[in-house]
This record gives sequence, C-alpha cells and structure tokens, in this order.
Amino acid sequence: MQWKEFLKPTIVKVSLSFLIAGLCRLTYYLLSITRDPNAIVLTIKPALPIMILDFLFFVLLMYPLACSLCHLWPQYKKGNLLLALKEKKVLFCIIFFNPYVLKIVFFIFYFLFINLYISQLPNTECGVLLVGVFPDSPAEKAGLHSGITILSVNGETIETLSEFSNVIKSKKPGDEIIISSYSDGLTTNYGSNITIILGKNPSENIDYGFFGANVTQNFVKSTTMCKK
Repeated sequence: MQWKEFLKPTIVKVSLSFLIAGLCRLTYYLLSITRDPNAIVLTIKPALPIMILDFLFFVLLMYPLACSLCHLWPQYKKGNLLLALKEKKVLFCIIFFNPYVLKIVFFIFYFLFINLYISQLPNTECGVLLVGVFPDSPAEKAGLHSGITILSVNGETIETLSEFSNVIKSKKPGDEIIISSYSDGLTTNYGSNITIILGKNPSENIDYGFFGANVTQNFVKSTTMCKK
C-alpha cells in the first residue's frame, strides 16, 4: 500500500481523528479542573478561538494515527494483526503520531527554543550576589549564605555592585541595614525584612561598617527574571 492510498481521507478516518483529539483534549481539561476548578473558566473565556485552532491542529496530527487504526482493524478481524503491524508506514504512524510521543517531542522543542531564546538575551544587572560569608560576621549572624542575591538595602533598590558598596561605606559600625533578597531564583524572605547590624571593620584604617561577605555583580537575562 502506497502512502497516498494509506492517507486517503474517508469519513471514518476523519471522524476517528476528531474522536481521538476530543478524548485527549477532554482528558487534559478534566485534569486541569482537578488541579484548579477555576482553570477551565479562566482559560476558555479569553482564548476560545485559539483553543479551536489548537483542537483542529491536534485533529490534523491525529489523522495518521487514525489511518493506522483503520488499516489495522480489518486485519485484526482476519487474524493478521501482527503481519499488519510489520508494515513500516503503520508502525511509523502509531509510534510517532500518538499523543504521548507528540507531547514529549513538543516539550523537547519547547525547551530547546526557550533556552536558545534566553541565551540570546543581553545580560541585565540585578542586585549583588553573595559568593562567600565570613565566619561570625554580621552577614552570617543574620543567616545570609552564598548564593543569596541582595536586591535592596533600607528600601533602596540595588542594581549594581557600586550601589551596594556606596550604601555600606555610608554606614558606621553598629548601624542597622535592612535588606530584601532571594536565593536560587526563588524569593527568600522577600517581602519581609532581614536586619543586619554592621560590625567594626577588621582593618584599622577603615572606619565604615563591616558587612562580612564577598559579593559580586548579579546578572540575569531579562528584567522579568529579576525578583523585584
């Protein structure tokens, strides 16, 4: 059987495509409702035309699978199912045009696209990153550790390393500073205040307060990735 004949449209094949696509989409929406009862309402109202186009596209993807099933059913009734499964076009359509494999392929391409897109974005300054905390320092006593990004000090947004340095240099030993931060891309103590009492600087010729941590400039690929 040639591909042209195998994929020739019939009412049964088209109907079966709609049935498979409908069952897959129904399962997806039922799972969405299970996770969040309001999800289906919030999704359908603003995006109904897109959902219809998505469904029709999914029907198109399910058509080769429907053709395979329509070809296998008569062979099954004749007892030749295993022989029919050996046909390359049938096996190909069953393997590569079933919903599970298509979902895996979609997520692989989506992941590659997102990573490629992000890699092309320019670096944007976003706070300062702690790369080391001195033992028994004010920073360590406040619970700070490597990997934390400081976004603001005393309510003032910190974007660059020089801004953070200027704030610290303007404080005296014993002064309090209040910072907001996040760690590993997830907000940590963000929205609450972390109070740090600056100590006396170990270097005798430095009179400003001692923070007690090594910091470097933190960069992100987009301003939306900066937790502010």
